[in-house]
Amino acid sequence: MNETLKYSAIFGIIAGVTGILPDIISWGDNQIVSSLNHLIYVISSIIYIWGYKIVGEKTHNNLLKYTAIAYIPWLIITAMLFLSPTFFNAPHVILWISTFGILGILFGIALLKLAEVVGSIAKVAGVLGILSGICFVTVKFAIIGRLLGLPAYVLGIMILFKAANMEQFK
Repeated sequence: MNETLKYSAIFGIIAGVTGILPDIISWGDNQIVSSLNHLIYVISSIIYIWGYKIVGEKTHNNLLKYTAIAYIPWLIITAMLFLSPTFFNAPHVILWISTFGILGILFGIALLKLAEVVGSIAKVAGVLGILSGICFVTVKFAIIGRLLGLPAYVLGIMILFKAANMEQFK
């Protein structure tokens, strides 16, 4: 088993939970808890996406590798922006959502290429990722993009667990 990919998948679960928590739980005025949750989300997301950088390298899927690398500065910038009181104005939010959509489309295309190695799960995740990314790029349909992105994200975690157990990734 490739331990790095296994841990990347585990951190994907942590990122998923901490990414959804603010939608479920109100932090109220507790900025410390909110900031701590966001920090855990960003760090976990970076470790999760790094697994895809490794998979991209091992499969010679450069689009996957470089899209995964591109997500990392996006995540770091996101962390800084969320801590900034001036972030939540329309131009910043539109640029942030659109950039996420573009990365999602590219990542989805890369997952389609990964289907040759890990199977149809990557195809489904790729198609959902592309559709989600398109919705985010339009900004107007970002909520639909988020709904489409949730199953794609879960499938993405499953892909890393599957890759961790494949001989090719050991």
